[in-house]
Amino acid sequence: VSGHNLLMLYLGVELLALSLYSLVIYCRKSKLSSIESGVKYFILGAVASAVLLLGLAMVYGATGSLDLTDIHNAVLMGQFEEGRLLLGVALIMVAFAFKFGAVPFHMWLPDVYEGSPTAVSVYIATAPKVAALGFGVRILVETLGQLHDQWSTVALVLALLSMLFGNLMMLKQTNFKRMLGYSAIANAGFIFLGFAVGKGIDYDGYSAALFYTVSYAFMAAAGFGLLLLVTH
Repeated sequence: VSGHNLLMLYLGVELLALSLYSLVIYCRKSKLSSIESGVKYFILGAVASAVLLLGLAMVYGATGSLDLTDIHNAVLMGQFEEGRLLLGVALIMVAFAFKFGAVPFHMWLPDVYEGSPTAVSVYIATAPKVAALGFGVRILVETLGQLHDQWSTVALVLALLSMLFGNLMMLKQTNFKRMLGYSAIANAGFIFLGFAVGKGIDYDGYSAALFYTVSYAFMAAAGFGLLLLVTH
């Protein structure tokens, strides 16, 4: 979150992801094999990682810098290649949506929640969400905030799809961990909604997204903690 360079932000996000892949396959006693969940998570995560790297490369190619301040200044003064930059922003949005498990990039989330040890599911439901929010704020808001009108429509579509699909699918679940997984998808929609409407006089949407993410992290931890008490 404190990184000030595209490369450092990318390395931070991917180091977090690599540790999660290892944690997911730790337990082999769950109903849905944790190895199966881990492999699915790893394959989809690798694709998202490649998309993110390509998006960051496009931003670098369009602005000529990896430093967030330099990129912001280039966008502010109009010294960039518009087509390449917008393509980079689109690819970054795809990776950002995957990190949150937003529809239609949610395929990994319910299976990983179910197949992982409960303690690992707690971690996946909390810390990575806060990290992904920090990544989104640094890239989309602080660095590319001048392009809000271009990427806010994508964020709004992701928000609506996630809220609708997540809540509807949650109603039909019989497994508590899968239900929490689809709940996470719906909650990702509310977070993206904050990004979609964030550009205002006081940037209240971004503040709301941050507050909601932290609140959701505590609620998710409480839900999985209750599951641990019941099952043990």
